[in-house]
Formats: sequence, C-alpha cells, structure tokens
Amino acid sequence: EHALDQPPITSSALSYIFERCQQLLSIPQLPSFDKHAQIIIDRLIKFLGNLSLTNPNDDALIIVALEAFYNLSKNSDIRTIMRKRHLTSFFNKYTSSGMGKKRKLAFDILAEIMDEQEINNNSSEITSIFIDQLKELNPNEYNPHLDSTLSSLQALMQHEQIKNEFIRQGGLERLITFIRDDDTNNQFDKQLADALKILWSCTFNNPEALNKLKQDQILMTRVNHLLEKSKQNENITLEKAAEGLIWKVEKEEKFLEEQAAEQEKKKQEKKRKAQELGIEEDEEEDETQKYDCMVSYSWADMDLAHRIFKHLTEKLGYRVWLDQEQMHGSTIEAMANAVESAEFILMCMSETYKRSANCQSEAEYAFNRKKHIVPIKMKKDYVPDGWLGFILGTRMYIDFGTYDFDKAIQLLDNEIQLQKKKRKDAKEAA
Repeated sequence: EHALDQPPITSSALSYIFERCQQLLSIPQLPSFDKHAQIIIDRLIKFLGNLSLTNPNDDALIIVALEAFYNLSKNSDIRTIMRKRHLTSFFNKYTSSGMGKKRKLAFDILAEIMDEQEINNNSSEITSIFIDQLKELNPNEYNPHLDSTLSSLQALMQHEQIKNEFIRQGGLERLITFIRDDDTNNQFDKQLADALKILWSCTFNNPEALNKLKQDQILMTRVNHLLEKSKQNENITLEKAAEGLIWKVEKEEKFLEEQAAEQEKKKQEKKRKAQELGIEEDEEEDETQKYDCMVSYSWADMDLAHRIFKHLTEKLGYRVWLDQEQMHGSTIEAMANAVESAEFILMCMSETYKRSANCQSEAEYAFNRKKHIVPIKMKKDYVPDGWLGFILGTRMYIDFGTYDFDKAIQLLDNEIQLQKKKRKDAKEAA
C-alpha cells in the first residue's frame, strides 16, 4: 500500500507489486484470506480510479492493473468477493471500442465475474466480442493472447444464453477449423484443450450442435489423434478434454443402448426365474445397487468431497464411489458406470462445479437417467443458477458451506436414510 501511494510509479514496479500480492493470496489456508483479498481489491479500484483514460501516459499502468484484476478473478474465492462488490459497471468503462488491450482485458474480467442475469442482459454483444477475437486463431502461428480469450470463453459456456449465441454467431465453425488444421506444435496444447472443452459444452442440451460434430469425421479423427497424443505426452488437461468430447459425440449413445439391452436381459431373466419359482414377478427380490452413493465433485472442492467420502464410508458404513484421482483417474465411461451402479448421486454444487464441462457431463447424465440426486452446497453464500439451478429444481440441499461439518454430515445421513425409506415405502405400496 505504501508503494502505491508514492507516485510516480512505473508499470514494471506496479507489476512486481501485484505479483507479490498474488503470491500472498496463493498461500494455502491463508489466515484472513477474505480480509487480504478485500484490501488488494480496494487498492486496485482506488489506483485505477486515479488514472485517466484520456491520458496516454496512464495506459501502461491501466493495463498492468487490469491484468492484475484478471489474474485475481481466476481464483474462485476472489471471484465471489468481486461479485459481491458489483464491479460490472466499474469495468464497463474500459470496454468501449478503440481501447485495444484495455478492452480485451476488461471483457476477460467481466466474463469471470458477471452473474447469470448480467450475462443474459447482454449475451449477444459479449459473445460477438469473443467471436471477433477468435478470428485471430491461426493453427500455424501461435498467439499467446488467445490463451485468455479461450479460457474466458470456456468460463462463459456455463451460461446457456452465451452458448446459444456462440453457436448462432458461427463460433463452432471457427473452433472446428482451428482444431482440424492445427499442426503438432505443443505450444497449442492449452488452446486446443480449451477449444475442445468449449465444443464439449456446446453439445449439452443442443442436439443440433451434437449432430454437427457427429457428422464431421475429419474433426473427430483429429480429436481421437489428440487423445492418443495427450496420453503419450502425459498431458492430462488435453486428454480429459478430448476424452470428454469423444464420449459425448461417439460413445454415450452406444453406451446407453448397451445399458438398455442389459436391463432388458435382466428383466427377462427375472421373469424366467419368477416363473420357475412359481411366484409373482414383483415378489422377486430386486437386485441391490453396487454403491449407495456416487460423489460428483469439482477438483477445487476435492478436500471437502474426500472428507465427506471418508466419513460416509469409515464412520457410517456406506458404499461410496468417488474418483480418488480427479485429475488423473477415472474415464468418463467409468463415471457413467458409477452413476448406473449407485442409488444416490451426491452432487457437490459450487461455482467451479458449474463452470466445469466434466461436472456438467456427470450431473446431466445422472439427471437424464432419472437417478436420485442429493445436492450438497460446498460454499457459503453460493446460489446455483443456470443449468445447475435447473437440475437442483425444488430439491432440498445439504449446506456444508453454512453448517459445521458434523452437523452437515448428520443432515446428509438423515436425508439419505429418509429417501431410502420413502423409496421402500412407495415400492411396498405399489
């Protein structure tokens, strides 16, 4: 703070100060994290407020400050603080045409911090800004500035309005061309991973986009090649993105057909067995599920998710499926099998959960399969909206963000037992 109050300050010195601030906030389990984050945000706002948009000498300082804001906005806890400050109008003044890099940074920040309502009110213009930036995508020439463009777009794909606008404005075609024509330069791996995640997100609840990708054999051959390449290079991020798109486009429908065939086979076997025993088919004991629960969670919530898993299994005796190695572990098909084999799906809701294509894939698969979902709120004050709010519906959630762990886990146990009893009573009544 002392350094910021000692003008004049150079852009390099300012950059150094903000880097130290970010290092401070990255300390694991930092005491008074919210307090430190609030102070840094307040100082940034005050600093930017003292700079003039009409003074060319201030441009470099404005850009450094906006870059600092963008880097801070990538942290989910800091995003929450920034949203509470209602900073959308503050950054909107940097979005006028002709502001060059300042405009790009402002939209990158807004993509991270705007809520669902703010996005829906301006979805067409926001999308067009990013579509224009995608024109710079060149599979033969790496452009590092597009890293943030694709990352911000990926964040925006959690919003249905943006997704629909992106498809309507030709965004799919731009990304498809980029992926199909990319060479083997590893510099592009992060951009390719983000591009694949965006395409993957576009397939959710959008049969038209899904069919378009299914019909593009050149694209899917390329994506399968990227999957093999990522496995060889141990690039987990690219591997998961490619695997997710391949699952949705090429494998999910076949998997569901196999599940239906297996269920029909079991039904016929049950009928045959009942006839042999001379009893009514409904009297035959149902096959029990392999798992009581399957935990669907975001890697950012891993610590709490694993703590819930450990308590359910070790203290309460539940049979629970959880991907123990979220970044390196189970395939999407293993996830689908786990959903099929579990009586309840524990959906660990948070902002990072909603932003994740992988988590949306799990949640929507469970929802479409009519599995019994038990929502868990992982962070205090988080309000699910968009696709996650739709799946939540009127379901009661267990609030681990507000209650202490022991009380929340007891509420979760009570809810599972209550739902088990309701299902049993309904079956007996039928």
